[in-house]
Amino acid sequence: MIDLMVNNDGDIALLMRIENSNESDKKIFVELIQKYQENFHFDLETIYLEDSALYTIPDLAVMEREKVR
Repeated sequence: MIDLMVNNDGDIALLMRIENSNESDKKIFVELIQKYQENFHFDLETIYLEDSALYTIPDLAVMEREKVR
């Protein structure tokens, strides 16, 4: 499984991670967003597109605390 974050201007890869296919998406989505935000500081608003595995109570709490939209 490949986790990939790209920009919207030409789909340039900004962050890529090869993961174990047995790893749960519910455990990794917020970690990837945090790594992205630590390494990239853009003046523009960032939009994250995830599937329903992101929407767990612990993940939503972290996103609220870190002001991820």
